[in-house]
Amino acid sequence: MLKTKVEKQKHQMKEDYDKSKENARAKLMREFDKKVNLEVDKREKDLRAVLRSEFELKLKKQVQDHEAELKKKKLDLEMEMQKKIKQLLNN
Repeated sequence: MLKTKVEKQKHQMKEDYDKSKENARAKLMREFDKKVNLEVDKREKDLRAVLRSEFELKLKKQVQDHEAELKKKKLDLEMEMQKKIKQLLNN
């Protein structure tokens, strides 16, 4: 009878140990997941900022290129108009 009581206590202690071990493991996993998610969120935020900045610079460059092209076309048209006016005045 004493042996079965000791066996039961031993079995209970093993169950308690296993349960405690599993709880500690689950807690560590939750903390790890939380840290990983925070790091992923931080990196995502940083990448979004970099991409936004690069996109804005690219867009600004495209606008500047387009404006330069329009100015060139305007100057070309003005030169052509001046030539035609000179031609008309010379005739």
